[in-house]
Amino acid sequence: MSTAQIAAALNVTRQTVNNWKERGLLPAPTVVHLGARGKASTWPAYTLELAQYVQTALDARTPLADVARRVRPLLEKDSSWIEAQRASGKTIPDLLRELTTAAGVD
Repeated sequence: MSTAQIAAALNVTRQTVNNWKERGLLPAPTVVHLGARGKASTWPAYTLELAQYVQTALDARTPLADVARRVRPLLEKDSSWIEAQRASGKTIPDLLRELTTAAGVD
């Protein structure tokens, strides 16, 4: 997905998506340079589901630092591991619960 697609799906700006990435709430996208046409970002497939989790947490007034602490164990995993877990039926919230419990994050 592109930054614009994620932003549109969440009804936020592209800047918000990029801010969440900079604050450690989302994974880094792959940036493709298009020469004179600029550049494009392609995000891992699980990013939209994670961004929805982040948005829900922030809407519930969860402090940004707490959300970042909760998602950090997931972001430390390889994207292929995350996609394999999702293919087995686990959702991003399932993975976050499992990983934060294992890491002792409340």
